[in-house]
Amino acid sequence: MGLFHEVRREFIARPPEARGALLYAWPDQNIRLMTQLTVLPDEVAIFVRLGQLTPGQRSPVAGTFGPGTHTLDGASYPFLSLLIDKATGGDFLMSQLIFVSNRDVPGIRFGGQLSEVQDPKTGIPVLLQVHGEYVAHIIDPVRFLVELVGIKAQYDDDEAMRTFSTYFVNALQDVVGGILSEKKIGALDLGTMARSLKDEIISQTKPTLDRYGVAIRLFNDFHLTLDPESHEKISKLTETAAYSNLAGGYQQYAMGQAMMSAAQNPGEGGGAMGMGMGLGAGMSLGNVMAAMGSSRPAAPAPAALPCPKCGAQVAPGKFCSACGAELAAAAASSAARYCPGCGASLTPGAAFCSACGKKFG
Repeated sequence: MGLFHEVRREFIARPPEARGALLYAWPDQNIRLMTQLTVLPDEVAIFVRLGQLTPGQRSPVAGTFGPGTHTLDGASYPFLSLLIDKATGGDFLMSQLIFVSNRDVPGIRFGGQLSEVQDPKTGIPVLLQVHGEYVAHIIDPVRFLVELVGIKAQYDDDEAMRTFSTYFVNALQDVVGGILSEKKIGALDLGTMARSLKDEIISQTKPTLDRYGVAIRLFNDFHLTLDPESHEKISKLTETAAYSNLAGGYQQYAMGQAMMSAAQNPGEGGGAMGMGMGLGAGMSLGNVMAAMGSSRPAAPAPAALPCPKCGAQVAPGKFCSACGAELAAAAASSAARYCPGCGASLTPGAAFCSACGKKFG
């Protein structure tokens, strides 16, 4: 057991069973000087100071090693001399050693609700939801370790990327509303436009995500949608606007909706509405009747009278329109046979004209 312990101190590398992990913390904080450190091609080895930072130290990270094999010698790597434990006679480094992979990390899921934004087309505040999957890449292992996951004895890769996904969704809060407003994309158009926005979203969230040392390579899946309540609200408004245009205006549409509602629910205020409908129907009927009345045939023209002088058949009057002779005698003689008002034939003994209703006698 003691022999194995000494050998482990002289050769340090990520063990085979941990090579698929994003982060791996070497279990021993006492590292012998002159140990051979092997760093794989897709990772970085980070030495972290133990204890509190001293004045002038801005980061707990003492130094890093890139891919290759390195001899831990304070003379070759000056930062190591700052980690030497004097209590051991200067033979050991007191440090935590953490391996961080900088390869692509696929299949990272994300999702959440964004803050309220204003729909550019309707002006109505709506809530957006986002979810999908992306491929991440560690571009700065030191920032990733210090700013995102922290210094720990053990790491959970899934937990680390869930934390990053939360920060990514928070970053979307600041950029999505601006993109929708700039491009005039309506809330109901998000389903068809979301995919075309992916590259712009990556670009605009990059400054925020760089702080954590992680970049989003690409989205395998990206969905930006309305929450159910906002979707229903916008859909109803859009439908109302469409029907209003067809009806000639919102007032006409609203009146039509009210009448339809009253017809479908006669027990709920149907009496008053029924009266309104009846009045509207009466007015319509009156208009129809007025139109019909205006097309009634005109009363027949007065019957012609014979002129006593020239014998011409002329319209009733005081004088003959053909020869100018006086027609009074002719009118008097025909009083019993024709109406003096319209000239229609009279029924013997009648007190009123049956054609125009004129009273005579």
